[in-house]
Amino acid sequence: MSDPPSSPRRGHALATRLRAELDQRAAKAAEAELQRRRKDATARQRRDALMKDLEAFGRAVGHFHVRRTFWGNLQIRYQGQTLTFKPKGNDLTVRSERVSGQCAFHERLGRWVLSLDEAGSSSMVLFDRGLGLLIERSLGVRVAVE
Repeated sequence: MSDPPSSPRRGHALATRLRAELDQRAAKAAEAELQRRRKDATARQRRDALMKDLEAFGRAVGHFHVRRTFWGNLQIRYQGQTLTFKPKGNDLTVRSERVSGQCAFHERLGRWVLSLDEAGSSSMVLFDRGLGLLIERSLGVRVAVE
């Protein structure tokens, strides 16, 4: 025996509810992905701005040789020593013969923070104290930082 032609198909109401639920989940997932991409783009723009600031800093000193590499790294050289800033994700890695570490943006502080890999080293705000320490340890230039 078949259903009368005027009645809805069996399970149609359930299918409609499931579809609505799955559509809602898909919309939430798409919104979350969009937000993640926007946040990532903002973070990369902030990182690129930091690289430009570091390059401008190096050039403003006047005694440093500053260059961007083909791979997007920033090198600051002084008397045979090289300090390299390398983009890594939304952050930067920092390397020289004497020092290595990371620069990461801390949302809560609204600032870039330098963390060196040395034992006993603490994190510090990059501008100006952290950068002064980095220049001193990596390039051998002692800087009085206020």
